[in-house]
Amino acid sequence: MSEPTILFSKPIATVSLPGFPDVLADVAAARRAVEAARLPVARSCPAWVEASNRLLLAQATRTVAAAEAARIALVLAAAGESLNAVTAFAVAA
Repeated sequence: MSEPTILFSKPIATVSLPGFPDVLADVAAARRAVEAARLPVARSCPAWVEASNRLLLAQATRTVAAAEAARIALVLAAAGESLNAVTAFAVAA
């Protein structure tokens, strides 16, 4: 028997992040995506580690509060990644 899906309060748009699906709507899918994508050095910054840890906790506790904390951590990590890409582009230009 599979465990029920833990949905985020709002889906997270990740269309701008290479290697991610366009949208992440649940904890399990987000955890799989983060674990696959954060392993390269470029995604091993503290924000991605925090998002990964929060997603793991959300899966373990299955609480709304933990899922929301994981969603926020993932949004912050994705925002940092997007900001880094914009900064790198501006410096290169």
